[in-house]
Amino acid sequence: MTPKLWTESVARLRLLAPPPDGARVIVRLLNNVPDDALADCRRCPSGHYELRFPRPLVLNETSYSLVLLAHEWAHLFTLDEKEEHGPLFGIAYAQCWTILALDFDFPQ
Repeated sequence: MTPKLWTESVARLRLLAPPPDGARVIVRLLNNVPDDALADCRRCPSGHYELRFPRPLVLNETSYSLVLLAHEWAHLFTLDEKEEHGPLFGIAYAQCWTILALDFDFPQ
């Protein structure tokens, strides 16, 4: 994935799927992410959200990177839920994926 496409995808989610509480979302590309997850979403003590993704994966795997971005962004809507991947998460994920898939040419 090009850095431009990644930036545009994040911007699209910021515009069309902001967190319900209006908090700022920081998206980081890291060379190393925590061992227990491929990527993660967390609420920081200062009140903003932080989503962390592995830089090599994002830059080399376009379709999978978008799936992962939609997944982690959907967690912004469900961090306070008991069930991490319950029905509310499914709805949020579908909405995020729809936003990202608009006007995107997937490789054949």
